[in-house]
Amino acid sequence: MERLRYTFGLDFTYVNGTEADGVAVQRTMSRVASFRALKDAREANLSLPTAFKWPQDVNALVESESPLDRQGSDLWLSDDMKLPDSPFDEPLTCATDNSTLEPYSPQMPPYRLLTKERLACWHSHWRVVRLIADSQDDVSLVLEDDVDMELDIRQRLLGVWNSLPSTWDIVFLGNTVRT
Repeated sequence: MERLRYTFGLDFTYVNGTEADGVAVQRTMSRVASFRALKDAREANLSLPTAFKWPQDVNALVESESPLDRQGSDLWLSDDMKLPDSPFDEPLTCATDNSTLEPYSPQMPPYRLLTKERLACWHSHWRVVRLIADSQDDVSLVLEDDVDMELDIRQRLLGVWNSLPSTWDIVFLGNTVRT
């Protein structure tokens, strides 16, 4: 990464990954478990946030100049969200759609389990997105720590940059498939 910084004269911000055994992951895992255990609490008029759903008009949010309110995944890290502790009786499962959870089953494939490693990855990515959203930068480039750059990366990026439409938002540069 330092070679890339020097070669291209870039200003980098390093964001360390979240530790799977860290406080943020333990706290989030506990909140998710508690929130799911209290799914009927909303009906009892307790002040709990509703389950995450994508906004009806995402494009309006994207085009807005106003700061985004805390919503969705931001709520899992908020100190404002008060939930009682909930024991982990069984593994948590990943949602398949808005408010759609399958109950845990020992036959469930591992990729469907909400593990602490998966939460750590989410938290790391969330922190990067938050840094970008809160910055004044016009453009941000996010690279994973195992990025594999080609020698002609400058020419490749310039080729991509020059062909982007004026309304571009995110460009996915690709990935390397390891066999």
